[in-house]
Amino acid sequence: MRIGLLPSSGTASRMNGIPKFLLPVSEDLQCLLDYHVRLMQPTVEKIIIPTRSEWVDVVRSFDFGSHVEVIELNTQTMAETLRRALAGVHYDSCVLGMPDTYFVGENPYRELYAHPGHDMVLRLYPTRPEQAGNVGSVRLGADNAVVQHADKDPEHDFGAHWGVMEFAKHTEEFLDPAATTGGYLIDECLSRGLDVRGIPAKDPYFDCGTFAEYLQCLTHLSLGADDTVH
Repeated sequence: MRIGLLPSSGTASRMNGIPKFLLPVSEDLQCLLDYHVRLMQPTVEKIIIPTRSEWVDVVRSFDFGSHVEVIELNTQTMAETLRRALAGVHYDSCVLGMPDTYFVGENPYRELYAHPGHDMVLRLYPTRPEQAGNVGSVRLGADNAVVQHADKDPEHDFGAHWGVMEFAKHTEEFLDPAATTGGYLIDECLSRGLDVRGIPAKDPYFDCGTFAEYLQCLTHLSLGADDTVH
């Protein structure tokens, strides 16, 4: 069973109290979270959306359908959110998306779906200069094997970073709730010699977690490009 996870549990501190997953991106979509649900839905059997107490009613009001489960979680870190959201859930692999991102010209969840059978698969994106040091940078070896990962380290920019990941059920036990990011799981898998692959994308993506990058995304969309791929 392949499931999807869209953590929406941030404190909205970087956008003056506005949850990033509620930011609008087009007239046809309710918000960024709706955008991710639509992209992810065709490739998974179930989507779990953990969100904080103050946002749970808003998220449930979108009525995504029976295949989407919205759960109330008040957590301190991304890793804690993942661990608690997946506790007791049966699945073979979990696709992790970040609903404060917007992709150019692709559906990354469909791309990961085309590469089954690994302990972990990452969708990689070209790192723009302003993103270096703020993303999980990834270095590839032969056959797209991930050989190194540096999380938000300005001293290590390998030119590409992960934006979406899929991990097998057995890797869940390596999640440390105290870890600040989901990228921690990549390091744990690499340290154990597991099969971690990176699938490079041609085009970049927008992380709408800051106003500056959200403005870049809106500027891109205002040029009339229709990048939504289902």
